[in-house]
Amino acid sequence: MKRASAARAACVGPGGACAAGDPFVANFTRLLLKNTEHTWGKSLNKFLGDFSNWSNAQLQAQLARGAPNFLDVMASWQEQRDWGLTYPLEALPPGHPLRAAVEGAWADLYPHGPPSLDGWAPVAEPGAEVVVGDWRLAFDGATGALALLVDEGGGGSVWANATADGSFLGLAEYHSYDNVSIAYWLEAYNVKNPNPNSFGKPNISEAGATNHTAPQQLLGLWARGGQPGTGASFLVHAGFSPQLLHEQYGAPNDLWLRYDVPASGAINVSLTMLNKTATRLPEGLFFRFKAADWQGGLRYAVDKLGRAVDPLDVQPGGNHRQHGVGVGVTVGSSAGKALLVRAPDAPLAVFGAPSIYPVPTTAQPPGLAEGFSFLLCVCKQPPRARPRAQTSAISYPLRARGPTYYLCAIFLTPPAPPPYFAG
Repeated sequence: MKRASAARAACVGPGGACAAGDPFVANFTRLLLKNTEHTWGKSLNKFLGDFSNWSNAQLQAQLARGAPNFLDVMASWQEQRDWGLTYPLEALPPGHPLRAAVEGAWADLYPHGPPSLDGWAPVAEPGAEVVVGDWRLAFDGATGALALLVDEGGGGSVWANATADGSFLGLAEYHSYDNVSIAYWLEAYNVKNPNPNSFGKPNISEAGATNHTAPQQLLGLWARGGQPGTGASFLVHAGFSPQLLHEQYGAPNDLWLRYDVPASGAINVSLTMLNKTATRLPEGLFFRFKAADWQGGLRYAVDKLGRAVDPLDVQPGGNHRQHGVGVGVTVGSSAGKALLVRAPDAPLAVFGAPSIYPVPTTAQPPGLAEGFSFLLCVCKQPPRARPRAQTSAISYPLRARGPTYYLCAIFLTPPAPPPYFAG
């Protein structure tokens, strides 16, 4: 939805190709807003009603035999997807500039496999420092995350320095959860309806569900470019360990991260995850940023409807930890320096230690020493407009090997941090 919303904003904005008052754009907008409605398909408690087939093997067995309750719920997910994505696209006639922009944006989200290594040179020492124009950087030899990032063109601002303080930027981390984590969430947050059948996952311990926290592990690093005065690109191949996270839970098998570093200006990071396992077990996949507190007093701001908002400025009893974001998250220092992490595809930022649960809800804010992360969402085959008579055809989203995740994040130094940082 973020890609479609961005395409719409560009089309109707100054200099855009969409005419004012275009009825096709109005209908597209009306249907696209369905994505913000809080439910996503039928109630699992009422319509699935299965509290025993939790393991991946049991799930695949139910799908293989065509269990009607599973197929019914999955069809409702496809129906919701059609209402929120396919039908808005169909509301735009062929040749409409917004339709072309949305189709292009969605197609860009769907890689078809691992990248080609043609033209890339393997990096013998992944942890060695590299200077690219105004940037000085190094990758962690164990994880492949950025272990050092210094903006020499911005007065030597240090945004990551793992050796000095354990900071890093761009670390994928997979989490799985057990019934204790869910029970805590139900008790602390879901006080109005603590029914474990409605919002919990009863009996998952019988499937061996346990808590796991697994940062990405580096499998290979390649580079190209980097001649004096020019930019360079780096390609990181990583995975999660142990392998059971892929086999018994839902971790992707492969991660590919591409860093495009210019001589000056923003660094673009694309994250592609391949071969994710379908699972019913509770899980979360995070892309973490733990910036260096190099001059003390790091503060954060999230973009909400074009305004910078303090993520800790939340009503008591509300969710301090998770925020929907527009452009992204800004990290600011007491020295007046700031780093903006743009997230054109990931809508949810998590502050403090990564967790899919918004608890605790006490006035005590999360520990921002752990930085923030984006909770990633699965990206399947992009929707395509189709004749309305074919909308009964169903492409089920649960598969043994789903295709990809994808995220773009852009690092840059804004001219000034949000005003409240000075308070």
